Amino acid sequence: MTIGLLSAQLGVSPDALRKWESRHGFPVPQRTAGGTRVYDDDQLGALREVKRAVDQGMPLAEALRIARLRSQPRGLLVADCDPLQDALLPEHVWRAFYAADLGPLHTLLMSQRARLSPPDFVELVAAPLMRAVGKAWAQGQLRIGHEHAISGVVQSVLDPQVSDIGVEHSGTPIVLLSSPPGERHALGLAMTHFVFVSQGARCINLGPETPVDELLANAREWQADIVGISLSAAHRSRAAQTYLAALRSALPEHCELWVGGAGATLGGGVTPANAVVCCDSAQLLANLASWRARSVAPRPQTAST
Repeated sequence: MTIGLLSAQLGVSPDALRKWESRHGFPVPQRTAGGTRVYDDDQLGALREVKRAVDQGMPLAEALRIARLRSQPRGLLVADCDPLQDALLPEHVWRAFYAADLGPLHTLLMSQRARLSPPDFVELVAAPLMRAVGKAWAQGQLRIGHEHAISGVVQSVLDPQVSDIGVEHSGTPIVLLSSPPGERHALGLAMTHFVFVSQGARCINLGPETPVDELLANAREWQADIVGISLSAAHRSRAAQTYLAALRSALPEHCELWVGGAGATLGGGVTPANAVVCCDSAQLLANLASWRARSVAPRPQTAST
């Protein structure tokens, strides 16, 4: 297809596509005998992923760098994928995965979940696996469909009725979990929910992309002690800062704002000074212990009607 047709398919101007090519080395068109740029369906698909990633908050230069790497021929065998070797999963699991068989991966994760405590499962298995997969995706060694498939398996292991963890609710804290609009990554919320419930918290995962007003209404209705927000590294810092500042200023005084995920540790003052940062399961457990130690006052009661 010509650059004009590609532009119409993507909703990106021809001038922008030429700038992407000259400044970032992608897309890489073929040339006709007369020097006209032409693009194939693979280039269109790659550029659609670039546009989707940018719409979700990834910087354009990073999205194009990833697309450029992916356009280079690569093998998919685990022996060729150092990031996937970092995940410490047997080669037969990956070979089955590439053959469209997700069963061995699910079976392995379920066995590890049964063997480990919930915080250890998240910290030692689920989180490292997804970091490795994300790194492999960024290096062009996995396609976005591969990442989504693996994320789905991990979430299925975390999502089954968490009541089978065997810990009774202690009554407090009441925790609400969500992410800002535009932050569509749900797996971090599932991992956090898994750990909170294992510790006896009454945790409600609202899912990603809850607007401020709705989250505040739920926090007041359920008298939440903690509102936890998950931020990925791709989320726009300015938008996250605005969202968190609005939350913190409007939440009831007793309700704490906790922020976790890779985006919580980025620079630029994303996390408000009076919010609690949770970088990993160990820090979450420490913060929870600290909350319980200082939460000796009774919960504020709603006014009777």
